[in-house]
Amino acid sequence: MTTDPPTASPSAGATTPPSEGLQKIRVVGEVVQTGDCVVVRDDNATTWTIEGEGADGLSPGDRVSVTGAPDLTATGCGGPLVRARTISVLPSG
Repeated sequence: MTTDPPTASPSAGATTPPSEGLQKIRVVGEVVQTGDCVVVRDDNATTWTIEGEGADGLSPGDRVSVTGAPDLTATGCGGPLVRARTISVLPSG
């Protein structure tokens, strides 16, 4: 039996974690918890932990739209973790 030599050497560079390659998601719902974690319950009663710039300024009861990427490597406080790229507080009503 013969074996072929590798076509390339293993890379010593940075690798991309699987969560980096996931599609962006949008969560629309109400902030139900702040403090150590910001938790949003969406319109389907799914809870999401939100992390990122702007998350600290949210208050319970705020209705928000969050766009970001899921993070499979981290455990959220109230559900799956979303690393937010944009957070918008929506008008109540």
